[in-house]
Amino acid sequence: MSLNSWMEEFYPESADMFSSSKDKPTIQDINLALIHTERKWAGLTTNHLLRHNLAYNGCVIYETERPGALRIDSASCALCVLFVEKRKCGSCPLVIGGNKCTNRGSEKRCSDYAAFTSNRNPMPMLNRIQRVMISRGITPAFSTNTNGMLNNINAFPPQAIELYFIFVLT
Repeated sequence: MSLNSWMEEFYPESADMFSSSKDKPTIQDINLALIHTERKWAGLTTNHLLRHNLAYNGCVIYETERPGALRIDSASCALCVLFVEKRKCGSCPLVIGGNKCTNRGSEKRCSDYAAFTSNRNPMPMLNRIQRVMISRGITPAFSTNTNGMLNNINAFPPQAIELYFIFVLT
């Protein structure tokens, strides 16, 4: 297993596919970006990284045996591509109560994103993404079992298939 196999499973399309000349993303664009983002963050859990022989340091995941790396930052986030590139981060659905995913809330020691980059814990970001998905009527594809392991419960949520075709065909 390798970075390529991880990308096939969790990041099959680059976030660049969400780059658009449209000033305002559609609801379908945003929902598909949420599904894309959930899939990437689910793949950043320790069990999935180890299964693909990957390690990480800060915001970079990399192969332990040979060269190959992916930065986990705004360039690899479908939602950031939709909003940050247009300087409209505040419009991103992951902004909750005025707090961006990179902001530390008053009750937290670090931001949800920093929990991954500093503490090697992707779950705060994944939980944030899934809360937003559920609030938008999208079924998350991954859930945590009683052992804390992440399971793929719905590899292709019905909304993902419908949104994919809407996104690709428009």
